[in-house]
Amino acid sequence: MSGALQGFTAVITGGAKGIGLAIARRLAADGAVLGLIGRDAAALERAASELGARSAVADVTDHAALRAAIASFSRCDILINNAGAAV
Repeated sequence: MSGALQGFTAVITGGAKGIGLAIARRLAADGAVLGLIGRDAAALERAASELGARSAVADVTDHAALRAAIASFSRCDILINNAGAAV
């Protein structure tokens, strides 16, 4: 890919599975540094290992936990809010 996102950090909620993982793969291919957020620690570990990403376990319905997870990454230039929750 072109590396158009070289130097940018993208944080993806729900980035360990499904559409979120596909988005993460595309952003990585374009050169972005990735931060993945989700509830499934094992899936996050697999995705982070595959993509060379950092990860944080958090439930997107817990606003304080989500803010802390996003803050745990050195920066956030791009936020993909992909995770969903049925309440």
